[in-house]
Amino acid sequence: MQGKTNQERILSSLLEFSKTTAELANELNYVDSGGVPRYNIIHRDLSKLKEHGYIESIKEKLDKRRGCIPTLYSLPSNIQSLKEILERYPNLIEKMQSNELVLDTIVKEYFSSIGTSTEEEGVIIKNMLLREKIDKELCKKKLRWSKEFFRFCLNNTMNNLVKTAIKLAQISNRDLETGVFELKFTPTSSVHSRAKNYMIDMVFEKCVALDIMKGQQNDEAIAYLKRKKNAKSQD
Repeated sequence: MQGKTNQERILSSLLEFSKTTAELANELNYVDSGGVPRYNIIHRDLSKLKEHGYIESIKEKLDKRRGCIPTLYSLPSNIQSLKEILERYPNLIEKMQSNELVLDTIVKEYFSSIGTSTEEEGVIIKNMLLREKIDKELCKKKLRWSKEFFRFCLNNTMNNLVKTAIKLAQISNRDLETGVFELKFTPTSSVHSRAKNYMIDMVFEKCVALDIMKGQQNDEAIAYLKRKKNAKSQD
């Protein structure tokens, strides 16, 4: 945490898990020469973070000991607050990528119109009913694997992803109708599509390329794209 501001250090700590005032004060060395926590100092920083909407707090009795009920601090499940945190503290990106609350918040916001990984969404294209499944756990893995994909999803919407995917398809001469919509009939004669999955992978692939150029590539992301390429070549 060397070189970070006190408020950034607090956020970095809370990205590990929720903590009380005392736990934060001791961990981040908000103590005097005698080792006594300086609550008045850390409270100022905590109050500023709460004012910005970067942290939340609740009073919670953690054990059966007598005395004041401690205040427990945590990150908010608010997409706008997370955007501002990353913009103000870009060095926190790796911890944000590994935080389940952050990932769940992005997935809920980003893919809320798609449903869960076990639900299907119907789309009418050229008078055909297309259905698709979005694997949200895989989306969370992609958010962990690629810094650029994480930034993109945090700062955009599914609508922007679709627009970006269409532009990428156009400049790479990909056929959106035959490439995006991989149709096949089921025993009930419905038509299935992997349209949004295809678009997500298209944007993810470009984000991984940016990661590589910036020297921040992830081996799991590269391995995933290789598997997808090999599977496609065998179709």
